Amino acid sequence: MNKSVFISYCSADKPTAEMICEHLEANGVNCWIAPRDVPLGQEWAGAIIEAIEQVRIMVLLVSGAANESRQVSREVERAVSKGLVVIPVRLADVPLSKSLEYYLSSPHWLDATKPPLQPHLARLTTTLQSMLNLQAPETPAPEPPAAPPAPTPVVPPPSAAPDRRPVLAVAGLLIAVLIGVVVYLAGRDPAPVVPQPVSSATATQASPTEAGDSRQVIHVKTAREFLRAIGPNRIIEVAPGEYNLSGVERLQHDYLRWQVALDIDGGKQWELVIQSAANLTIRSSGGPGSAHLYINEPYAYVLTFQWTDNLTLSGLKLGHFPDPGYCLGGVVRIDDSQDVRIEDSILYGCGTEGLTLRAVKRLAFSGSTIKECTYGIITAKGCEDLTFENATFSDNQEFHGFDFGDSRRISFTNCEVTRNRFATWLFTTDFSRNDPHGLSVAFVGGSIHDNSGRGLSAESETVFAKDTDIANNDWQLDQ
Repeated sequence: MNKSVFISYCSADKPTAEMICEHLEANGVNCWIAPRDVPLGQEWAGAIIEAIEQVRIMVLLVSGAANESRQVSREVERAVSKGLVVIPVRLADVPLSKSLEYYLSSPHWLDATKPPLQPHLARLTTTLQSMLNLQAPETPAPEPPAAPPAPTPVVPPPSAAPDRRPVLAVAGLLIAVLIGVVVYLAGRDPAPVVPQPVSSATATQASPTEAGDSRQVIHVKTAREFLRAIGPNRIIEVAPGEYNLSGVERLQHDYLRWQVALDIDGGKQWELVIQSAANLTIRSSGGPGSAHLYINEPYAYVLTFQWTDNLTLSGLKLGHFPDPGYCLGGVVRIDDSQDVRIEDSILYGCGTEGLTLRAVKRLAFSGSTIKECTYGIITAKGCEDLTFENATFSDNQEFHGFDFGDSRRISFTNCEVTRNRFATWLFTTDFSRNDPHGLSVAFVGGSIHDNSGRGLSAESETVFAKDTDIANNDWQLDQ
């Protein structure tokens, strides 16, 4: 379908909805809107459901008429159950109906009640472009300049003296290569820290190789040292303390770049992306959670990893701080990576969710906690072999719990799920495009207690609990 945004509206607001759709699409945001995009001959309700399942964001037009529309309420319920981000655009200064208030208890509003509409459209467009990554970052990671071609060596004219041309040619070529190397290195941005032994007076130090591990250890004590140390084949040991990754110069190198998470009203929020850093371990040198890495931007993920195999995060505390506010960015995002371990760590809100996983194979989440997130707990799409052991998931709220789409072989062992409040199911699964093997969530031991929502899972045959204490949950539907 190739649409990113679903526009939900009632028939009385159709002219405004079409105007918004036209403006968004003129600025590169592809929208699904009825009746235009309902295929000829297809049932209306089926088309609506299919569209909501395929888009990423719902723009909801709120008015007095929308408040009374059962169709709008059903569309919002479906969007929330699928974990979509819902952006309400208030067209009239009216209180929410009870049904909409249930699903939108604490949303980000875009107030468009004061005419003209155009400034509000500009703000909505900018927000959606940023959320959909339709705007390229202003400061992309620099490409190293190519070394200049070697100049042709100057060979003296023939004379009666002995023929030295071969010697001069070799010497000239060596000089040219040296010049090229110097020019290449001089033109590069500062390179990532390479693990090398340094003097005791240097703040960032490299330790001797650990037993059984060919990597060296880099000790860091500041946020800047942490960013410089990012790279493959190394262990970054973070001293106990506070590390504000938003309050430091945005360093860039081969394994670290920054992208715009949000650009609204002239203010940009930046997101840190670690890429192609295979065999990287980031761990606290103190106890669990003693190294606190945080950001101030509520629209950005704290840490994003791409193409980073054999990644380990250990003993860290990660989140948005100091004012939690209301976030549209999660805590940790991992894309296209395998063999990932997260251990003895705390991932906390207001991040939208603790973990966002795309195309991840073999993740082990052990002895760790996800708490106080404002949209959900975990979203995993196209993943395999996810294991959660001795983990705690508590005090998360709003839209979804564990959303496993098109993923397989997922297990929980001796985990506690408690005091979570969601408008939909605790477990959401979508295994329809996989083969029949490994299409289930196994929950062995542990407990699921004092949660509220629609129920444990809509697809009861895909979630299996064994020796699990399931008690004191406030399910809307009997399980």
